[in-house]
Order: sequence, then structure tokens, then C-alpha cells
Amino acid sequence: VDDLQLGKSDMWSVGIITYLLLTGHSPFNAALRVKDPLARENEVIRLAAIGAVNTATKVWNHSLSEEAKSFVLALIRPDPAQRLSPTEALGHAFMMTLSPEEQSEGVRQLQIPSPFPPEDGSMRWQRLDSLQRLCWLALARAATEPELMAIDALQDFVQVQ
Repeated sequence: VDDLQLGKSDMWSVGIITYLLLTGHSPFNAALRVKDPLARENEVIRLAAIGAVNTATKVWNHSLSEEAKSFVLALIRPDPAQRLSPTEALGHAFMMTLSPEEQSEGVRQLQIPSPFPPEDGSMRWQRLDSLQRLCWLALARAATEPELMAIDALQDFVQVQ
């Protein structure tokens, strides 16, 4: 197993789930134009294999931020070597976007919350919107131990043997 690819298949899933949550439909829904069910299934597989995400929808073009689009497209790539790693995804602009509450409070930069935050850490978690929370949880599940060690806030909690 190539150590550089660890977690990359899970990152594909993070991209698919994020797309679904942001748009409300499958990234490969262009296959719905195919009437025959078996041919439709094959078309979904073909679209997924080439990474042909549907970017021609109103939601994609008028409702999503450029950061959200960039995040999804950086994850739904056919070649695992071209996808963001969990560590790279954690630092993506979409994941670092401040919630409206933090923006109104004048917070300048989102800090990665510690897994064992101080007493007010749970309030910071509560200020993230649902999609950001889901993305953080999915990334945490996809991250490998070496990738976790690269995150300063987690180094005290991950043992290297």
C-alpha cells in the first residue's frame, strides 16, 4: 500500500457527501437522462470513473461559494494521487471559512479546534454550521495516523511507535 494514498479513497466519499449536502442531488445525476435502468447505472459508473461532476445546475452556479466548489472538485477526482489528503482538506479555504457568528464577532481566522478543547471549545463547535461539522467528522474518520501527527493540535494525543 502506498503510504501517500492512505485516506484518499475516503476523501472521494467526503467529496460526494459534501456535493450531496450542498446541492441536494447526486454529482452524477446527469445519468438520469438515460431511460433504461441498467444503462443508467452504467452511465453513473462511467461518470464517476471520469470524475464528470454535474456543474451545470442552478445550485452549483448560483448558490455555492467558489471555496465550496473548489473543495468538492479537489476531492472528486478519479486519480487518488490528485485528490486532497485529509490534512490538505483540513487546510482548504472551504473548511477555514468563518461562520456568520464569527464574522460578526470580528474573528479573523478559524483555528482548528483541539480534540480536547478547553471549557468553551464546545461553543466553538456549536458555531460551525452543520455542513462544516459533518466535513470535520468525515475528515477525522478519513485521516491516517501520520496525517494526524502533522496537525499540531493533535500531536500530544497521537502516539508514534
